[in-house]
Amino acid sequence: HNRGWLQSNDILDFKATYTDPLRARIGTGFKRQCRTTDLLSKDASEIKLEDMIAALRDHGPETETNPQWQPDTTTGGTVCAHASGGMARRFGQTTGSWVSETYKGRTVHWVTATASPDTSIFKPVFFGPGSDGIARPNFGPAPQDKFDKETLWWRHEQLHRAILFNYPERMAAIANERNQLEADFVARVHSAVDSGADEEELGALSAQLWQEAAQVEGHRLEQVRTIPVRDKRTRPAYKFRRHWKKLSRRAKMPRIV
Repeated sequence: HNRGWLQSNDILDFKATYTDPLRARIGTGFKRQCRTTDLLSKDASEIKLEDMIAALRDHGPETETNPQWQPDTTTGGTVCAHASGGMARRFGQTTGSWVSETYKGRTVHWVTATASPDTSIFKPVFFGPGSDGIARPNFGPAPQDKFDKETLWWRHEQLHRAILFNYPERMAAIANERNQLEADFVARVHSAVDSGADEEELGALSAQLWQEAAQVEGHRLEQVRTIPVRDKRTRPAYKFRRHWKKLSRRAKMPRIV
């Protein structure tokens, strides 16, 4: 009322009050909203953790029929968005992803702590109702605007940017391992909760899984680098490559292609 958003007897329209229509349109927010609605259009009781993670990784219906799809356009409205230069995609880079789960009285948050959920690993953190006393893993130093190999976010960013230069083949090289690792993490967390693990045990498990994820990501960069980027079929558009090289130079990143 004090800000003039409501008349005395009006009901707050949250969308109308907080949405910037121009920014949402340029950033394809409405299109992405429609896509996530379609992806999760089933009874809420049937939606699983894996469905939520898959939705955050979605690049749109085109990827279902086009194995050579590239994230190099300035339009498209994909849920998982990669910057590609120009105003449209500057509003759409995915810089971190998070799915929260309540499992048998414990609150588990599955987070990437890194950009681009398709190239990232979702890892468990316990806090909130039923999990307040569980220690959180050591996340390491917080990332800043310049490359720092000591931070998780920037170490992963090397992998993310390397994959962008041959997305179809380099992403395919890590996707199965990523999915298997996350399925293993979920099974181990659920098993621990099912068995009545106490707060100390759950905290130790969370820390262990973060360490395992770091070890896996540690060898991925060299793995994808063995896949060449020169093939025109799998190489993204020139403007896209130029944009990411410019961002990397600005961040003082080592050459990663």
